[in-house]
Parts: sequence; structure tokens; C-alpha cells
Amino acid sequence: MRRAARIAVAAVALTASFWAARPAETVSTGSRTARLEGTASLDRHRRVVGAAVVAGTRAGRSLFWLTSTDDKGLFIFDALPEGTYRVELRRDGLEPVVKEGIEVRFPFRAVVEVTLSPRATGRAAAGHDAAAVGKRVRLTGIVTVRGAGPLPEARVRLIRTDGTEDPRATLTQRDGSFAVEDVPAGECGIEVLGPGYLPVRTALDLAEDASVEAILVPQPANYVAPAIDLLPQEEAIPPHAR
Repeated sequence: MRRAARIAVAAVALTASFWAARPAETVSTGSRTARLEGTASLDRHRRVVGAAVVAGTRAGRSLFWLTSTDDKGLFIFDALPEGTYRVELRRDGLEPVVKEGIEVRFPFRAVVEVTLSPRATGRAAAGHDAAAVGKRVRLTGIVTVRGAGPLPEARVRLIRTDGTEDPRATLTQRDGSFAVEDVPAGECGIEVLGPGYLPVRTALDLAEDASVEAILVPQPANYVAPAIDLLPQEEAIPPHAR
């Protein structure tokens, strides 16, 4: 039986980009993997459904794992390489929460409990990274469904948070993979959508070429979609033919 290490996390305001001022982080170069899971709640009785979750570490190039909390407020990342991870949760109307220094080690589970709180008014936005101006990067990745494998024709959309460029959108190929070239470096919003699944909307700081695995979970029948889901979508760039 796996043993769980429980980490209680208090809600904190995210005042900088995802990787700003981070401590040294490592990821194993071996083949051993472990599980990172957690729950998001408002209090002891109310779980948060549809919060976007980002887990990441750095080993040569940027690596990100994305998912959403399910109908029980649970998020799961299976088979993460051993290492020290950082987790961030975001949900419309709530303050983002970030937790650093989470050790993911075989054969244990890392378990994170997160309490979110209503968003404070008048909070200052994160500053623009001048060092990233003019740099272009490549974002590749795969979209899967928890417990069901790759998801073709999922929609991946990138939005510059400073509004300096038009949004970029593409669809995943039959194996769930996607690639977006010539992306401006810096903080970038990412949106991953699949029919019948909870959307993932969060932000990444793309300092260099990056790789993403997005894990979608089924949308509950009683899920109340945020207003952004009702906006018309831009036409996506079709995937390249193989």
C-alpha cells in the first residue's frame, strides 16, 4: 500500500508569474515515477470543481502538467518523474494558490490539500518580464483524458496576458499531440477544451521551449460554466497532416 505525505496549504495571493523567484528544482533522470494528488476546497464542506491545476519542475527545458479538479474537488497526476514540484491552482473568482517544494518520490504518494478564498479586489497584476521581449519559443504537448488515453481534436488556445499579440489556437492530432511554433516568450494564458470535459484555463511563464501534458476530466452534469465559456471561439488552426 502506498503511504501518503499530507501537506496542508493555506491560501496565498499569487503576485508574480508561475516560475518567478522559485527555489532550485530538480527532476529525476531515471525511470521511477510516483503520484501527486490533492483536493481543493473553500472550507471543510465545500469542494472546488473545475479549478485549473499546474504542476511543474525544470530539467533543461520547461515541463508542465495540467489538469482540473473533478466533481469531488480532486486532482491527480499519475506517473510523474521523481523530483521537486510546484503546484498552482486557479479558479475564476478565487485567489490563485501556489505551493512549492513538493517532493514526489517512489513508492510514496504526495498529497496536497488546498484551501481557496474569494479573490481580493484591487490586487496588482504581475509585472511584464522585460528579459523575454522579442524572444520566441515553441510549445508542444499532448492532451489526454484521465484513465482513457489521448484526446484527438481537443482545442488548445494561447493568449498573451499583456495583450500584445492575437490569440493562437490549434487542435490536437489523432494521438492527442499538438505543437505551436513562434510563441512570444513571457507569461501566456493557456486554455484546453474538449467536448464533455472540464476546461483547463491557467497561465504559464514560457521562458524557453516548453512541453505540456494536459489531463482532462469529465464535466459533471450540474456544472455551472463560467461566463468565459459562453464567448464565441476563434477558428482553430487544423492539425498538420501526418
